[in-house]
Amino acid sequence: MEITENLDQLLGKIDEIPSLSGVVSQINSMLKDPRTSADELGEVISMDQALAAKVLKLVNSSFYGFPGKIKTLPHAIALLGFSSIRNIVLTASIIGAFSTKNKQEGLNLKDFWLHSIAVGALAKTISKTLKLSNPDEYFLSGLLHDMGKLVLQLHLTPEYLEVFVHIKESPMHILNAEEAVLGVSHSDVGAWLARHWKLPQDIINSIEYHHKPSLSLNPISPSVIQLSDILARGLEIGSGGDPFIPPCDAFVWEALSLSEVSIEEILKHSSSEIENAAVFMSIL
Repeated sequence: MEITENLDQLLGKIDEIPSLSGVVSQINSMLKDPRTSADELGEVISMDQALAAKVLKLVNSSFYGFPGKIKTLPHAIALLGFSSIRNIVLTASIIGAFSTKNKQEGLNLKDFWLHSIAVGALAKTISKTLKLSNPDEYFLSGLLHDMGKLVLQLHLTPEYLEVFVHIKESPMHILNAEEAVLGVSHSDVGAWLARHWKLPQDIINSIEYHHKPSLSLNPISPSVIQLSDILARGLEIGSGGDPFIPPCDAFVWEALSLSEVSIEEILKHSSSEIENAAVFMSIL
């Protein structure tokens, strides 16, 4: 059976697809209009008061490092720009789309988010080191790279618990266990949800191909996420659902033109980035 058939069959068991805040689609539409002002965008975000509060909390955190208190959304938009604010809104809305209630078995959600935040911070550091554009989008891609696991854990719990039984009986990377038990992987499920939510194409690409970047037509972003995932596992920050550190695809080293010096520089600068990104745990 093809992966798409397995995916359709599996997703057909979900009673309710996780949804984003209603203001997200409005914001995406507004950003296509060059006449949109910071005040107008701020008004739309404020329609969801809980989301607006999270956005201001993140903007005022050490992650963004502004010296003074930012009290209004238009001020935040003027300082960060429309694209960065959209990424913050997406981040806060997506985190809010998943329940934080932990399950007694399977994926530990606190450890999952710690790992995901670390991957995002490392991806942002790598993008800066390699002078890639839009570091905030790399952070978002890293944060969301494993969200397919959340869909499986929270909305298809019995099926996903079988994956962890398989790992316990035959120790292997969670990706291989998912494919063996379910016929699909968290990358497939995550990319499906990202398309459903109409996320930016680069983020969809990173989610879908972060384990197989050589298959992507745009391999840079999934290569950054694969390396970030491996480094986060090596640093033992949180958990991706299994204790294994997969080897880095040789293709990634070539695609990113990496060297030992680059890795040392990335690790040197990533510690403060990871520490500052911990603020995202506070909005779970």
